[in-house]
Amino acid sequence: MNYSAFLKEIIKQGIEKAKEDYPEVKSKDELNGSLAAFKACKSKEPEELKEVFNEVTGYTHKAYFQRAKEYKWFVAYQLEVEWICNVVSARLVKEGKEALFNRMPTPNGVIKAEKIMSKKK
Repeated sequence: MNYSAFLKEIIKQGIEKAKEDYPEVKSKDELNGSLAAFKACKSKEPEELKEVFNEVTGYTHKAYFQRAKEYKWFVAYQLEVEWICNVVSARLVKEGKEALFNRMPTPNGVIKAEKIMSKKK
């Protein structure tokens, strides 16, 4: 499975899971943040994903200290971008490359990457 197809599958599964995780109206900010994150990661190369994560981390930090009403949106966005970076990192490590961040991949990221890669052989 090439990288593009791999990333598309992570995003597809992530959107499905976000819709399950945030079904209620009171979760609207989290769902919208999650969906925006998946859109932002679409067609991004690994180094670009790092940039997206670093950028949103700054926004989330700022929103927290400003007590911004969009804080939950930013947190959801950041968490989904981090998840994508985690799963992509698992693939990179399997290919003998460096992970996107030194705390990645996590065991869950490795499991998800393996499932996706084995699914589309």
